[in-house]
Amino acid sequence: MVKTFIFLTLFLTSIAFYGQSNIKSSIYYGQNKTRSFVVKKIDKNIVPDGVLDEPIWETANSANNFWEYFPLDSIQARQQTDIKMLYDDKNLYIGIVVYALGKDYSIQSLKRDYRAGNSDNISLLFDTFSDGTNAFLFGINPYGVRREGLISGGGQDSRNFTTTWDVKWKGDSKIYSTWYTSEMVIPLTSFKFKEGETKWRFNS
Repeated sequence: MVKTFIFLTLFLTSIAFYGQSNIKSSIYYGQNKTRSFVVKKIDKNIVPDGVLDEPIWETANSANNFWEYFPLDSIQARQQTDIKMLYDDKNLYIGIVVYALGKDYSIQSLKRDYRAGNSDNISLLFDTFSDGTNAFLFGINPYGVRREGLISGGGQDSRNFTTTWDVKWKGDSKIYSTWYTSEMVIPLTSFKFKEGETKWRFNS
């Protein structure tokens, strides 16, 4: 059985996963408010076609109700994002719904490992050693273009980020009228972490 514990920081929001048959999660808003959800272990196949039509997604709890980061960090985001996660012995499955005002997305490049600046996309960072310094990054845009990279030195500047790191994972997106969805399937072998480790950090 794969046991993981992931501590997530989503903008100003954090989520913790505890590895058991199901993974319990706690979300922290600021320093005092806390809520929890469970990332379930599954034995179903998920096809990462960008369409969240597998019934198993309906059983997954969500990370949502995010707070705006820019230009103000004191109000909830007006266009919300909903992130769900499931896992099995081999993969981490991520289903994402990103709400928008329409289909006019800003996309600077359709090249793999695109630069995310000035582009609509979502990137997920996994700090598997919980050191606040190094992380594995996986990203996807509304057109299903993927990127992955490594972050070191706390990501303080561009020298601490590289996309030369490549792993095999799958993902795609689907655009709707006022939202888009993404599915990601990331092999657990893509991550490095201490044997027996039960805590990760995560940032979106």
